[in-house]
Amino acid sequence: MREEADAWHTAVADVVLDALGAQPRADESTVDAVVRVLRPLTALVVLDNCEHVIEQARVLAGRIAAECDGVHVLATS
Repeated sequence: MREEADAWHTAVADVVLDALGAQPRADESTVDAVVRVLRPLTALVVLDNCEHVIEQARVLAGRIAAECDGVHVLATS
């Protein structure tokens, strides 16, 4: 059951990482990988239809906002 919860929790990050054309390193989570890839960039990340995955989008957007100075997040429902 824990693996299912972890998989659901990273679903949004998986999609974003795939859109970035990147893969997580062996020692990092998908969310950490998204932050690593975005950190040096200036970008706008659009998270659409967040009402279906609000908690996952919140966690990812929060990490991006806190750790990626040049990146803005636009979340829609």
